[in-house]
Amino acid sequence: MSKLDKLVVQTQKCKTDRIYITLGYNFGFSLFLYEVEKKLININPAAIVLLAYYKQEYARTQLQKNIEVTVNPGNTLFSFVSTSSTLLSSLDILLKVIDFVPKGDFQQIKTEFIQQYKSSYVKNQTSLNLTLLEFIAQNKRFNKDEFNRFIEELSKEDVELAQKYLFKGMEFCVHALGEINESVESKMRKKIVDFDNESYTKSVFIPLSSRDIIPQKLLYKSKTLSRFLLIHTNPDHINHLEDILFTYQLLNEIFSKNLPQIIIDSADMGMILPNISLIMIKNYLNKEDISNYIGKVKEQFIYLLTQKPKLFSEMFVILWLSGINYIHYYEMLESKSVEEYQKVIEIVLGNSTFCSVERGE
Repeated sequence: MSKLDKLVVQTQKCKTDRIYITLGYNFGFSLFLYEVEKKLININPAAIVLLAYYKQEYARTQLQKNIEVTVNPGNTLFSFVSTSSTLLSSLDILLKVIDFVPKGDFQQIKTEFIQQYKSSYVKNQTSLNLTLLEFIAQNKRFNKDEFNRFIEELSKEDVELAQKYLFKGMEFCVHALGEINESVESKMRKKIVDFDNESYTKSVFIPLSSRDIIPQKLLYKSKTLSRFLLIHTNPDHINHLEDILFTYQLLNEIFSKNLPQIIIDSADMGMILPNISLIMIKNYLNKEDISNYIGKVKEQFIYLLTQKPKLFSEMFVILWLSGINYIHYYEMLESKSVEEYQKVIEIVLGNSTFCSVERGE
């Protein structure tokens, strides 16, 4: 298994005949600059969200298959559940969905999409998940008002560019989890290799500078939460992605009663901690607490694999696109001492961005 593999099959016995498939790309709604054959091109990110919406609807209404299409700030995922007898036909459907572009009057297509977008996101201002995604996306120079302008200015040509250079032009990774025999795996691999995807497009990330303003405090309408803390970490020469993942997983275990949420978005990671302050985090990160919770971090892998296989598959692909082999990461958890992990956590948190969110009108 190498980073160049388009297909990773993970054999896992399940209680029922279920196979979990996730396909992922390294493009999302906060990215607009891409490299194609050594040239930089701009692609309207709203076109990605429009195509994702119509591809999902096409799968559901025309092909009678529930395929969930999720567009995050820096990645886009297709995920579905199949069985051993329908896996290959389901894969054919997935590839058809990737090829699909809505046809007809573009203005009508655009109007329907805008109505759906506004009802799902703009009016739903109480979504914790959206708040965190926006915070992470701002670290990629994403601005919600600017994105709304991208939507209003969306053209047919924008959609054609997104389909050609992203959905059809960028490398993807497929993860399959379940009881899959070698014959089926071989047929899956052939279908994926034969799929018309030339992998000539690359995402371009521009590092933040001192002139970029990242919010440190937000007001938030909520009837239940009084406050929460947003954390964002971007890997660089100081922070390695594996260390960031471990730090977030450790915080997830320490504050599990507060129901934290982790967002892993390609090169970025973010976390939301309800009713937690930065001071509370620092008070917990002593040697004894770290030692007690390392074992629970290891248990997360087994728990997701056996109890939440769909989430495991999606997490595997997101990490794989980021450059982490989740299986190898799990196996390497015992390679550091508690003292080394304590130093890792201090470095990660010391180079992270924090934003406090408080209840307001």
